[in-house]
Amino acid sequence: MKSLRGRLLVWLIGLLTAVGLLAGVAAYLLDLDEVDGFLDGQLRQIAVNTGDTPRSGLGGSLDIDPEDEFIVTVWSPSGVASSSAAVSIPRRQTTGFFNATAAGEDWRVYTLVLPERTVQVAQRMVVRQEFASNSAFRAILPFVVLVPLSWLLVGWVVNRVPSPVRALAADLRARDARTATDPLPLGSMPDEILPLGVAMNELVA
Repeated sequence: MKSLRGRLLVWLIGLLTAVGLLAGVAAYLLDLDEVDGFLDGQLRQIAVNTGDTPRSGLGGSLDIDPEDEFIVTVWSPSGVASSSAAVSIPRRQTTGFFNATAAGEDWRVYTLVLPERTVQVAQRMVVRQEFASNSAFRAILPFVVLVPLSWLLVGWVVNRVPSPVRALAADLRARDARTATDPLPLGSMPDEILPLGVAMNELVA
């Protein structure tokens, strides 16, 4: 590629694209981590605020998609109470998070061990992944829109930058035998092509 304009355009567009991709990936990963922490916090809060008898799916009479329900199980001196009889996740003896497989699905589980009872709250991993992916996609959406717009802006700027060179070429083409010895005006000439103008004036002199 011989055109300096073309080279500059390729380099700038490539640089902007690389920066946009890196920023988008970073935003995506950070958002995934933030959403994961938020959902874990939900599990913890549900466990802390659950009594000895959890409501079925924490839905009550609300119209909630079964896949979005939390499975809550409570072990107490009076027995075991669970919000779902179809899902059985083994009891854990220590407080904390863990991943489990039950009823053919993967679950994220938080166990809260108290002196008087143990509470376990579980959420389907597929629901968490879908929620996190949707949130992360919204985080990178501005980059998806702004990077192509930056290409247009770079193209416009690159087209404007060589205008002093084009003006100099037009000035030289317009000269004839009567004006060939007139010096080039250097006052408005950019610093980058000023040495060229000075050299041409010296050549004319």
